[in-house]
Amino acid sequence: MKKKNSIIFKEIIIINDAKKFKLPYGDYIRIISFLPNLNYEKIYLYTNDQKIKNLLEDVHFVKIIKTHEVKKYEIIKKRCFVFNIGDFGKNTNKNFYLRNIINSKKNHKQNMADILKSLSKYFEIKKFKLFTTKAKKKGNLQEIYFSRHAPDNWKIKEYPKHKINNLCKRLKKEFNINIKLQKKNETMKNYIRNIKYSKITVSIVNLGCHIANLFDKKLIMLSGPNYHEDSILNKNQITIFPKKFCKFHVKKYKNKKYKNRVGTLPKDTSKCTCMNNLDENKIFNKIKLFLNE
Repeated sequence: MKKKNSIIFKEIIIINDAKKFKLPYGDYIRIISFLPNLNYEKIYLYTNDQKIKNLLEDVHFVKIIKTHEVKKYEIIKKRCFVFNIGDFGKNTNKNFYLRNIINSKKNHKQNMADILKSLSKYFEIKKFKLFTTKAKKKGNLQEIYFSRHAPDNWKIKEYPKHKINNLCKRLKKEFNINIKLQKKNETMKNYIRNIKYSKITVSIVNLGCHIANLFDKKLIMLSGPNYHEDSILNKNQITIFPKKFCKFHVKKYKNKKYKNRVGTLPKDTSKCTCMNNLDENKIFNKIKLFLNE
């Protein structure tokens, strides 16, 4: 069967006017990590969102076109297969519009959780992998970085602060290593930098997981009410689940431990104890395993 991305193009360009339409930052990383499966010789990116460019500036298989390089962008676009994030249009052998494969029967979060399945189906790729890159070595800023914060309306994804503090004390006592905790208002630039140059990242299900995966870091993902199933494709990742789901989520997630779970907020968020049910000793032992490799 003929692939839907035409073989007459050797290069692909991703374009996104983030002022009109923006994805969660983690989903840009997931899409970028998927695109090398299409076997284009070069992947270009043109966007007006500086944070997206910060995320991808050290990715060796992506060439970023600067926003002011309009003439260069127009020349490259003419010779490329165009992967359009945000606009609407007809999918052809020249142009692909991401929003055309969004399932209107699903909510936005579920569509994004399933986006790699949708892309692999559209481009007729039965088996795909997620491509990674290596951060440029600038010395270890710290051995372990904890990506621990969630938006105010999703605090149920956070691992209890006292348990993180207990882990840090035990790790410092046994290994005498540097540990850094994500700050509440940490800038995107520092957040990316801290993950890129750490040895191990311990992260709740948030952007930190996607950054760690992209830069092929050793990752321990703490999964409570949320999980993205394509994370199983990341070889340097260990996922720790609750010993049991909370009373609110146990029925919703029955037999869905390894399936996409975008999370459901109870009216009283204190009812969700999924993250509290992650075994502190298990997390410690998995970090220890990575440190001893």
